[in-house]
Amino acid sequence: MNSFHFSVDDVLPALIEVTDKNIPLVQNQFFSQLRYIFEKYGVKTGLNLFYSHKINGEIRFLSEVRDLKDEIKDGWLYFAPHALDFDTAPYSQNINSQIKMVDDIMGQINRIAGIYKASSVRFHYYSECYEIAENILNHGINEIFVTDSSVGSHRLSQDDSAKILEKGSINYNGLKVTRTNFRVENFANDRINNDDLKQILTKTLSQYSRIVIYSHEYEHVRDDVNEMLINSMDILINKLGLKCEIP
Repeated sequence: MNSFHFSVDDVLPALIEVTDKNIPLVQNQFFSQLRYIFEKYGVKTGLNLFYSHKINGEIRFLSEVRDLKDEIKDGWLYFAPHALDFDTAPYSQNINSQIKMVDDIMGQINRIAGIYKASSVRFHYYSECYEIAENILNHGINEIFVTDSSVGSHRLSQDDSAKILEKGSINYNGLKVTRTNFRVENFANDRINNDDLKQILTKTLSQYSRIVIYSHEYEHVRDDVNEMLINSMDILINKLGLKCEIP
């Protein structure tokens, strides 16, 4: 069966908020949207996490986030590393720093989420951390999502980039390296109607048999992005008959 993957990048502020306020995940505006698409469509969301982030003028850390295992035990959220912080792209770090970033975030994910770890990841700024493939694989991550732009890949060879554009994925250093297809917020920015959205998704599906779609946490303060998220999930599942992957 054809499938799709959905994940959200730049995640941490919402986790800090529910911890600070001591409220259930579903009482947070961002998480309430993700819970809605899980209950209505069965969508499981991957969350790509910062280790730290500046929130209301203060640097906050993933280590401050409370244990969430009981709230996610029906498998609606899965967690993966994204970056040290917003300003530090993994591609700008040396190999040892990349490994430490992944290890530190995964250590917190083990504490916060237990078994609910994603096997696919999109690193910040589409960083292609294939030099640390062994470390990534040891953490149970077997797939990296790369850019949605027409270059295919920012750092791989022209041949490999061309194969990614043609086939959607290649295997490299033991990792599956996969093209990202769409951003929910771009659909909202372009005010895509449902008929055109179905046509766009259908065309991509005919080429790749799999769709990779994502958004950013900070975009979900926008009503039009949340509406587009629901429309996209409805089309993917009810119109195109796709199955949502476990992230």
